[in-house]
Amino acid sequence: MKRKGFSLIELIVGIFLIGLVTIVALPIIQNSYMNYSRVKERQHMLYLCEMVVERLRVKDNNLNDIFIELENNNEILLESIGTTDLGIYKCSLSKTKETDFFIDLNVRIYIDNEMGSSQYVEYKTAIKK
Repeated sequence: MKRKGFSLIELIVGIFLIGLVTIVALPIIQNSYMNYSRVKERQHMLYLCEMVVERLRVKDNNLNDIFIELENNNEILLESIGTTDLGIYKCSLSKTKETDFFIDLNVRIYIDNEMGSSQYVEYKTAIKK
C-alpha cells in the first residue's frame, strides 16, 4: 500500500514545532518594537532640545521674556518656546554658569509617563549674551 499524506504523529510534531518557534519569536519581536518606540521617542526629544537651543541662539524677539527670566532665576520651565507648542513634552532650562559673554545652559526635554517614571533628554550648550 502506498502512503499518501502525513500521519497524525507527524502533524502533531509539526504543529508543536511551529508553536515553539512562535512562542520564542513573539517576545523577541515585541521587545524589538518596544526598543524601537523608545529610541524614536528619545530621538524626537533630542530634536526638540536642538530646536530650543537654536531658537535661543538666534535671539528671537519673542524670546526676550525667557532671557529676562533666566537672569532672575537659575531654572525655568517652559511648555512652549516662542510660538511653538511643545505638546506633551515639557522643557526645563537651567543656568549652570554665567560669564560676561556667555550663559551655560542645560536644556532638558522630558515627558512624564502614566506609571510615574520620567523619560528625558538633556542638552548642554553655551549661548552668547
